[in-house]
Amino acid sequence: RPGVDTSRVLLWSNTAFFVWNFGVVMCERLVVGTRLVRFLSSITPRAVVPLVIVMCSLPMAHWFGGPYMYGGFLEDYAKFVPMIVKI
Repeated sequence: RPGVDTSRVLLWSNTAFFVWNFGVVMCERLVVGTRLVRFLSSITPRAVVPLVIVMCSLPMAHWFGGPYMYGGFLEDYAKFVPMIVKI
């Protein structure tokens, strides 16, 4: 497709994103029973737990959306996604 920058598309980045999320969920499963986490969960609102999990995955979201934005599939979406780029 003309005008598409395929040199910036990273192969296997979608897989890396889901492997990262798997690691985040597995870490959450491992620490959920510890005393510290039980104490923190008793004093924090229930909505905080999903927020923390999402915030752990959010920095790697460009691994999933990046190939689509650079490939020209989500050009409108790319305008509203904050990305850290090398200057």
